[in-house]
Amino acid sequence: MIKLFSPKQKILTADAGLPPSVNTTIRNLYALALLMPFPPSSTDPRILLSDWSHFQGDVDIGKHLAYGPPKFQGTIIRSGQGKNASYDDTQFRASVQKCEANGFPWMGYHVLIPLQNTDEQIDHVCYLYDGLEPRWIWWDVQVHNNQTKRHISNATIRAVERTKVLTSIETGVYSAQWFTKGFMEIQDWFSEIIWWIAQWLWPDQRKEHPWPTALPETVDISQVMIHQTTSWGDGRLVGMESQRLDLNRWMWTKQQFNEIMGTIIPPPLPDDHIELWEAIRRLGDNATIDRAQLEHLIQWAKVLQIAYIEA
Repeated sequence: MIKLFSPKQKILTADAGLPPSVNTTIRNLYALALLMPFPPSSTDPRILLSDWSHFQGDVDIGKHLAYGPPKFQGTIIRSGQGKNASYDDTQFRASVQKCEANGFPWMGYHVLIPLQNTDEQIDHVCYLYDGLEPRWIWWDVQVHNNQTKRHISNATIRAVERTKVLTSIETGVYSAQWFTKGFMEIQDWFSEIIWWIAQWLWPDQRKEHPWPTALPETVDISQVMIHQTTSWGDGRLVGMESQRLDLNRWMWTKQQFNEIMGTIIPPPLPDDHIELWEAIRRLGDNATIDRAQLEHLIQWAKVLQIAYIEA
């Protein structure tokens, strides 16, 4: 006889995707059935990022940017998987265009398929990102295709190194400890590259995971740029068509975020906005202002969304 756990009983957590026993599977499914998507934590001080794919449908970028606090400061967009165009993400181009049009910093990620030729997958990624300027490219490594641990690790570092060389875009790995431990050979490069690590409170995802404690072997916390904290964020609340959305948190400093993501930090706002408003009024009167002041106004007009000034 199968006994289901009472909702009042404590449901143990484990890393997302860890191969479960039959009893654990039953318990996890029951826990998931009780869950409701939740908003991003308002007490987590780390910078908030989203990640988009065709699973989120058509993103309402206006609603996404308007949400907060906390505000989304950037996103990571799925380009597809493997080497075949038939598996390109159907929302990739549209999502990139929305980010570019709204000055919303973005990175890209692509799923590595170990069963396919690695170089052909790299070539396809270079094709997809040709002419685009993501702040970073991530290889999503969580598919094993029953390949050997050594093969998966070799394919991963090949993809990272070659992509960076061919695109001149910094490149890293998205994965989780359960996968690197179970399906990859630990190699020297683990301690040399940059990681985007997934670690959720599993299966009882009622809030974001507070800090990545489960790291791949030999990886230091300083190598983790981004922590994916949950797969159970409230998508519709923040402009997705889907009910759920992955949430991510930036692990490095705000200064590093600004440097990597290309975030423009505008100059200090004039006291009480008086100088700003007066300059905008004079523009309306066709008055002449110097170039430095015009650039100042362009930056603040975009930040405050009070006007649009074309240089």
